Amino acid sequence: MQAIFSEDWTFTTGEILAGDTFYPRTEQVGTMQAQAIKTSKGDASSLPEMLYFMAIQSAQTSIHIQNAYFLPDTLIRTALIAAVGRGVDVKVMVPGTQIDVPLVRLASRHHYGPLLKGGVRIFEYQPTMLHDKTVVVDGLFSTIGSINFDARSMSKNAEESLSFYDRPFAELMEGMFQRNLALAHEVTFDAWRHRGVAARIGESFSRIFEPYY
Repeated sequence: MQAIFSEDWTFTTGEILAGDTFYPRTEQVGTMQAQAIKTSKGDASSLPEMLYFMAIQSAQTSIHIQNAYFLPDTLIRTALIAAVGRGVDVKVMVPGTQIDVPLVRLASRHHYGPLLKGGVRIFEYQPTMLHDKTVVVDGLFSTIGSINFDARSMSKNAEESLSFYDRPFAELMEGMFQRNLALAHEVTFDAWRHRGVAARIGESFSRIFEPYY
């Protein structure tokens, strides 16, 4: 995490952070296996998307996602649907009507059809704005941080998440997901298919700006 901060600091200010003042020796604490994953402005490799894709492809029992701005590209959407085909329980939780960027929600809902038809279950959190960015796979692998499933967060912003390969920590994350799930409304394919004309027009308009969200 410190190295990622240092890289962003140098890119922004031109100042290089080096030496014991910024990197003092620290003793290892705890036993969790963890890794920091970053996005950098202009980085076309999109390491977070690669991480998410590999986690989704490796899933055997469950994929539970909470995301504030859920706009995955074709690669991730296809992988989620394929996971359902393997018998994986795929649930995605997103904000409901209470969201700080309504256009993002409209653009996100434009893609619900194929996901819902493919067996991905989508839930909209009701009480307030859901700003979580978490993934839990098979109750073993989990991520948490600032990276969303959208183009800007994946490759244009300077952001960071942490991934953990640790079952007890994943269980804590899974417990958080389940508690939030009790406060969410499930979106069905039938309800999505019968949404009004105004919603369809709004979604079509919003998706034009999808690369900029």
